Amino acid sequence: MRKEIMSTTIDPLMVEERLYTVAPKVSVVIPASRLYKATHALQPLYDQSYSGDIEIIVVGPPAATLAQYWPLIAVHPEPINEPGRARNLGAAQARGEILLFLDDDMLVTRSWVEQNVRELQCPGVGVVGARMPGRSHTFFARCVDFTNCGYYQHRYRMNYPVGSGSMAIHTSLFQAVGGFNEMLCSGEDIDLCYRVQKLGYRSIYQPDILVIHDHQNTTLSKLLRYNYKHGRTSGLTTKVQHREAGLKNRLLCSVRHPLLFLLLVPMIAMLAAIGIIAINMRDHKRVLLYAPFIVLGKLAYEFGIFVHLLRPPDPIPISVKNLRRKRNTVYREKPMTNKLPEPECELEQHNWWRRLQTRIRKRRFTFFRELIASLPRPLAILDVGGTQEFWEKMEFICDDVEVTLYNLFPIVTTYPGLRSQHGDARDMCEFGEQAFDVVFSNSVIEHVGSYHQQRRMAEEVRRVGKRYCVQTPNRFFPIEPHVLLPFFQFFPFWLQVFILSHFRSPWGWKIASKQEAIDYVRDIRLLTEKELRKLFPEANIYKEKFLGMTKSFLVYYGW
Repeated sequence: MRKEIMSTTIDPLMVEERLYTVAPKVSVVIPASRLYKATHALQPLYDQSYSGDIEIIVVGPPAATLAQYWPLIAVHPEPINEPGRARNLGAAQARGEILLFLDDDMLVTRSWVEQNVRELQCPGVGVVGARMPGRSHTFFARCVDFTNCGYYQHRYRMNYPVGSGSMAIHTSLFQAVGGFNEMLCSGEDIDLCYRVQKLGYRSIYQPDILVIHDHQNTTLSKLLRYNYKHGRTSGLTTKVQHREAGLKNRLLCSVRHPLLFLLLVPMIAMLAAIGIIAINMRDHKRVLLYAPFIVLGKLAYEFGIFVHLLRPPDPIPISVKNLRRKRNTVYREKPMTNKLPEPECELEQHNWWRRLQTRIRKRRFTFFRELIASLPRPLAILDVGGTQEFWEKMEFICDDVEVTLYNLFPIVTTYPGLRSQHGDARDMCEFGEQAFDVVFSNSVIEHVGSYHQQRRMAEEVRRVGKRYCVQTPNRFFPIEPHVLLPFFQFFPFWLQVFILSHFRSPWGWKIASKQEAIDYVRDIRLLTEKELRKLFPEANIYKEKFLGMTKSFLVYYGW
């Protein structure tokens, strides 16, 4: 394949011979979105030691303003969300034999152009990247450097994909591979390097070429947010498209099933952090101090990939309190229908995990139906924390079964066999002893507060029901069911609050404030099997399995 493009690309040997006599014209393409950043990036470009011609092309909103003060080519003054498209637009206007791509937050040295051109002289070199240390030397700024650009900090010349923050490539080779993939919002530079490598050329990281990265991400919050956003935007798209590029890509492709990937997130993040630490240990001893935060950053990145794999819609601008209230209140503004317009329901057709949860609940409910199948009719059931939608999904609305939905707020019911009553599950004083044939509760007891409050609810369930069936998630299941983050239930309280208040949930909602995040964390207390046996000493426990592990418990008595 390489022979086929030799007529349209530059033979490295010919390039080397030519560069000793004629310095090729170079086109520098800068996709810019911030005027002050682009101004700082431009200044050193007009004081380069390179003897050949240099043209500078700026793409984006600041271009027109900058063209009034600098001799440059301004392209496309409108905002561009796709970085690959911005670079392609600039490359289309280039007249140089060599393209140099530079981000607007990069500051170059005086020999930057000369060094890139010299490196491209080497036989077989198709793409050249640079070392990119950060401008700030504060603790978290260095954590950002190693987490986001960890493979571009050391001083070893290596052959692997490089970042487009500073990238050099022959114009003819760039055209031969079709430029950047404009469909990618992240990882388009790595994708380009893989395509260049497929044509038989090398992608070289040259640490002697130095650019200073003025990213201004100097806090833990910015570190985690950036990595989460980057992971959620890129996903595993580049790895899947180039799975043959290496063992790492093949392994990641093999675990791209959302749930399997989620289970492996801690291990993947840890291995990624170890790789960064190992390659930088010789040149940067202090990388060991940054190690815990590199791991946290990689966890945020991998969790972003997981959310990308689930492919939920855009975040719903609603607080958790309003989300719960909307689920349990009467919608007076809209006409009554058979199904409430819940915010969660709008996500289900897009959310893989939510669809899986529905299937699991149906399987669980099948067990419950088998329990009550032999009971005499009519049957009175108290559903603590239940909704009409749940019984509709379970397809269990019968004339000979009356279900009382018991919640903190009144809800709409449109079937004769369903009625609503509001109150507190920890004190159901409005009901007498054994007032119901069956008390049913699905994922409620973990939300009532402390263990003392959970015991109060358990006592009330045992009092008002002749029989009962109570379900709750297993505390020791690896995935916390409410936020879908591995081992989230074992994180420190402050870290749980930080994650909830700064990142969207895979369910589609985002907590509006720190106080609501605190309330949400305090609202959830998952139970162990031992605790359940103390709360319901006379009951049997059915263990609901998923991937060979106990996902939740079903406590039942009276059969």
